[in-house]
Amino acid sequence: MDVQKILDTKTGTNSLFTIPGNTSLEEFIRQACEKKIGALLVTDNDGKPVGIVSERDVLYQCNLKTDFKKTTVGEIMTRNLIVVKPADDINTVMDLMISKKIRHLPVVSEDKVLGIITIRDLIHAMRKADQEEIHRLVEYLQSNLITD
Repeated sequence: MDVQKILDTKTGTNSLFTIPGNTSLEEFIRQACEKKIGALLVTDNDGKPVGIVSERDVLYQCNLKTDFKKTTVGEIMTRNLIVVKPADDINTVMDLMISKKIRHLPVVSEDKVLGIITIRDLIHAMRKADQEEIHRLVEYLQSNLITD
């Protein structure tokens, strides 16, 4: 299974949510809660992705007692984006997420962000693939039992 199949099986909207780097953490929290998502890509003035900010980043700032009205997502975001390509294998992606301790990965093709996949997306896709494999196996066994 590859990343493109995971993007194809995502439930709900496939919209890519972004946030400008000058947005306050307070506004990030409002938007993330409203959209029920755990991370947003941070964009520059031209709309180009320059980082990512997640609920984990916000929790860290809580611990530092940061002023969420004055601090921007651009100040706390992860700047060095780790990305995957649509053709990347799911096992490679899982290894990357585990080794880098990340839960959100932008999917990029030809310098364009196609979406973000999460560890939850991987689990759902793997579960669906397992269910399909079990169904095929049951059909195979049933067809062989009927013909014998």
